[in-house]
Amino acid sequence: MVRCMSTSKSSKATKNHVGLHPHAPPNDTELQTIAELVQRHSGIVYQPRNYTSLVRAVTNRMAHLGVTHTHKYLMRLNNLEKPDELTKLTALLTVQKTSFFRDRSQFVLLEENALPDILSRSETVPANLKVWSAGCSTGEEPYSIAISLLRRWPYKNTTSILATDISAQALGKALLGSYRKLDLEPLQDQELTFFYREKDIWRVNERARSIIDFKFHNLVSVPFPVPSKGFWDIIFCRNVLIYFNQETIKEIIKRFHQVLSPQGYLFLGPSESLYRLVEGFDLVSTDNAFVYQKSSPETSSAAKMRPKRIGPTPKQPIENIPMVIQTPCKLDTSIGSTDIDLEQSLRLAKELLENNDIQAAFHRYLEISTAHPESKHPYIMLGKIAADRGSLEEALSWLQMASKIDPLDVEPRFLSAVLHHRLGRDQESADELKKVLFLNGNLIPGHYYLGVVADHLGDHDTALRCFRNVLKTIGTHADKSTCSIMNTLQLTLEMLESASRAHLKRLETKSARKRSNKR
Repeated sequence: MVRCMSTSKSSKATKNHVGLHPHAPPNDTELQTIAELVQRHSGIVYQPRNYTSLVRAVTNRMAHLGVTHTHKYLMRLNNLEKPDELTKLTALLTVQKTSFFRDRSQFVLLEENALPDILSRSETVPANLKVWSAGCSTGEEPYSIAISLLRRWPYKNTTSILATDISAQALGKALLGSYRKLDLEPLQDQELTFFYREKDIWRVNERARSIIDFKFHNLVSVPFPVPSKGFWDIIFCRNVLIYFNQETIKEIIKRFHQVLSPQGYLFLGPSESLYRLVEGFDLVSTDNAFVYQKSSPETSSAAKMRPKRIGPTPKQPIENIPMVIQTPCKLDTSIGSTDIDLEQSLRLAKELLENNDIQAAFHRYLEISTAHPESKHPYIMLGKIAADRGSLEEALSWLQMASKIDPLDVEPRFLSAVLHHRLGRDQESADELKKVLFLNGNLIPGHYYLGVVADHLGDHDTALRCFRNVLKTIGTHADKSTCSIMNTLQLTLEMLESASRAHLKRLETKSARKRSNKR
């Protein structure tokens, strides 16, 4: 029933988009042709199951151009004299959520590990530092890189950043360097000094802007840029490879390898892996992040640091307990269960966790996620490990990957909601928890956390209802999802019951006082 409702919503969304042009909606053949044109132009792969976003982008462009029939729009896409329409369509398909210092743990690695390493190997002083931000979107990433370099690289006048993207619209915004106050929320006080205010807009100062050069670049169809002297010391290409098929990814990574200096660094997104794709890179990891370093014949693989474990303390409230790795509930290996290699790999990774070899387990799950992209389990476990070591944004990325594979699994959705709450994004947390409880109305931790989040948002009626639901549901049989989530968070039903009663008492007392004051 739930699956049918989900499918119905998806179909409705597609009809609404196509409804802008009711006389000639794109049919499957036309969408396939458009998808092939987009892939040849940009390398972005669209399968029929992903056509909803393709339809949205196509109808957006058709409405903008005043074109009411898809076959006429196809003529525009195939017009060699005006090839910019494919670029504009592709730009709509590649708009990514971005923010300043996204996945901050990678910037910590950049400042504390990569930059000192590059400086120590430099043969000339002052050393030139050349960085490429590929897929820079609206500029938050290259400006974050600039801030990191300006506060940690000693030779400011020999630093340069090339920032490229396939979207002219995104590049235009990046070049302006103008942002809303809301966009600056991830920044720390010292980082805010690189901005100045003009009315309601915050602009990047000249100090940071001066070292960045913004240019159009297509990773698929255009030769890779190379600095006038030498190679790139660092390349950022984060959350871009997810658009491409494996063959295209291999080619892009090979070309990155060609333009990187010996022992240069390649920063990918936390859910992107080079495992079994190309050779010539070493995985370099710290407690909270990992990047790739170009292998050098003169050096051995970079040393890997073992992560520090973060455990709960008695003073922490229940909702702040870390996601300590526990696996008493048997892993569900129904996806790909006929694949012995997958089952064996999951079992070996689980044994590494049980032996407290967290770093080895992390890399094993990373390997499994690449070898078996259809399985959600390695992504869930990668999310748990990342959350356990305090890398919450990275953990969120892994769990969102699991939810894409199986949208009806409540565990990654629930854990994502908990992470949103810990990151201070209570509204996102509440929205996700409501979806979780729609899928499983008996999920006791779901009711409890929605109560906590609603309380934070000032929605005391919802909070009261949720804590009462915990007490109402506490006597029912705990299902498999509840068991797994309770194990992950190291909770017991007694703990949730006690905490819910305490929350209820406080909220009911507050409500009674309000009623008394009104009288």
